[in-house]
Amino acid sequence: MAARVAGYAVDHPASFITDWGGVAGAVGGNPGDGQHIIDAHLGDYAAAGVDSGAAGRGSAGTAAAAFAGRSGKTETRDTCLGRGASALAWEIRRARMEKPFAVDEPSHRVDDSSSRIAMKAYGKFTAGLIAAWFAFALISGALGLFENQASRIGAAVGIAAGVPIVVFAVWIATSESFRKFALGLNARTLTLAQSGRIIGVTFVILQARGVLPAIFAWPAGYGDIFIGATAAFVAWKLYGPSHRGSFSFWQALGIADLVTAVGLGTTAGLIQPHSVPMAAMTVLPLSLIPTFLVPLYLILHVICIAQARGWRSVSSERRSGNVVASVNREVGVPGR
Repeated sequence: MAARVAGYAVDHPASFITDWGGVAGAVGGNPGDGQHIIDAHLGDYAAAGVDSGAAGRGSAGTAAAAFAGRSGKTETRDTCLGRGASALAWEIRRARMEKPFAVDEPSHRVDDSSSRIAMKAYGKFTAGLIAAWFAFALISGALGLFENQASRIGAAVGIAAGVPIVVFAVWIATSESFRKFALGLNARTLTLAQSGRIIGVTFVILQARGVLPAIFAWPAGYGDIFIGATAAFVAWKLYGPSHRGSFSFWQALGIADLVTAVGLGTTAGLIQPHSVPMAAMTVLPLSLIPTFLVPLYLILHVICIAQARGWRSVSSERRSGNVVASVNREVGVPGR
């Protein structure tokens, strides 16, 4: 019984105090009648007890006075308990508001897991495409499909080098999933992969032996040597938002070197018609450079630059921090 009365008092504080206080005052209010009521003390009921002793259980006037006296106290207690009830109601509402978010947490974990699975699938698929691309370039070179005895690289080599770049550009522009996969790759690892460009020393050696024209071998060879030799430094020292500009500039230099090499390789015969022909670049093993390595390195550069564009520079972070600090000072929020 006491538990049910207490529960009713918490759920309906105003009704409980009004009803209970009115009953106690109307019956005369003996000193022991209010001992179970909150805030009750003997001073409130002493006069009623005397009246009841003199006139039985109290007259109508005494009951009315007692009722009036208890009404004033009921308002005070109703206000106090009303605030407590409001606070309790607010806690219940907040718990109900937070409950859906707690229920959604497993779904977020499921989404993250499915996203990781999708990225792994893209990784396997992309690795398969690269392997197939390399096999095509290798087999085509072995069959002599790229061979050209002219003083320039033939159309077959240009098509083999250009198609993968076009496919990549269209794919990353139209597929959000592939774009997330590409931008989620480790730019430091992609930059380290450019260390293979040190193979450009081969161009310089072949030019010295009269196999490649100098107009192509020197710019392409020394450019590749520079990019390959500095790739490790850039990957470890310039990778990150604090060196975003330098990192992107180096990537742009790598693209410029590739474009220059391709341009000179296709126009060397026009610029110097009587120079050494570019035939060596159209047969194995050198045919793998324009048909596989050049477009692959170009794609890696593009991915790294796209990632670097998403990095926040240190200066912008400092400006944001200063703005937040000034706002905190204005609103009186203490700093850390």
